[in-house]
Amino acid sequence: MTESSPSPDGVGRTLTRNKEGKATSTSHRPSFLLLGDSITQFGARHDPVGWSMLLASKYTGERKADILNEGFSGYNTRWVLRILPHILKDVPQNQVLLVTVMLGANDATAPDHYQHVPLDEYGDNLRAIVEQLRQTLPNAIVIILSPPPLDFDAHNSGRDPNDKDGRSLENVQKYAARAMKVAQDAQVLSLDICTLMHAEPNWKEMLCDGLHLASSGNGFLHDQLMQLITAKTPHLTVEALPLHLPHHTEAGQFDFGTL
Repeated sequence: MTESSPSPDGVGRTLTRNKEGKATSTSHRPSFLLLGDSITQFGARHDPVGWSMLLASKYTGERKADILNEGFSGYNTRWVLRILPHILKDVPQNQVLLVTVMLGANDATAPDHYQHVPLDEYGDNLRAIVEQLRQTLPNAIVIILSPPPLDFDAHNSGRDPNDKDGRSLENVQKYAARAMKVAQDAQVLSLDICTLMHAEPNWKEMLCDGLHLASSGNGFLHDQLMQLITAKTPHLTVEALPLHLPHHTEAGQFDFGTL
């Protein structure tokens, strides 16, 4: 049973504490929103185990937060900006505590490719996405992630010569740098996955096809994100977030009529 009356925390959740002082939330479960392209969408896959799946195993598996994967394979910032109002209207807006934005892998194609978005427009689109997130999700901390590096040889291996998309490591690095500049200007958190991964001796092995993440690449992204959350937003670690609704050992004494 609890020793104290329920009280709201900093983002409006109602908390109770048991005899050991462990917090339980009796409000709606908080959410983390992951916004991006295929590198986010495929993060929900189990083979290889994606970075979104790893987050869900931690947060949802411990009944601390739901992971909402809003990855759209093949999309660029122009298209994500257009669909963002549609996405956000179905999101529990006051419950979203963290948003990751990872876009640019498709924007960074050749100028004549249908997915291409010029670098300056890419930056403007990212700024507009961040502003829309801020306006709609009042409790959310935004993190901009750069796209991972590109292994040109692996990406083009076996591709139809007439189906070249013009991707290159050098071009992705330009878009990654612009993403970090947008984060700095907007004063949001950032994670330069492109630079961090490229600095690893085995970085090419972290990509399954030169573009998308292999198992080790998903693990790398997940670990880097968790390090950032621990360092910059420690109140959003698994350990810090309260359990959603009472533990089963306390359920018999809990007044569920108060929910």
